[in-house]
Amino acid sequence: MLIILAELQVRDFEAFERFESLAIKVMAKYGGELISAFETQRQANTGVEIHLLSFPSTEAFEQYRADGELAALRNLREIAIEGTTLTFSETPKEYRSESKGARSKGSE
Repeated sequence: MLIILAELQVRDFEAFERFESLAIKVMAKYGGELISAFETQRQANTGVEIHLLSFPSTEAFEQYRADGELAALRNLREIAIEGTTLTFSETPKEYRSESKGARSKGSE
């Protein structure tokens, strides 16, 4: 599994939302999933948004990036997004908190 942390410098949030609603459909064709998305900065209609994505493999992600439907969205993407920083991992981790009924040391 490929996990991707994307930091997006959004130029126009309205165009960005249109782009994302179309791009996510293309992602799904390759098993891509938007796990989470949130804004970290916003000033008027610009800012920063963070996405956590997953794909079944690096190859699936590369196929998504080469898809003709995604390429057709290039103009909208350029209006919406100023820049993107991607961080990749194929080593997912699962950390779990103690059960709700458990008490940690020092809480007694």
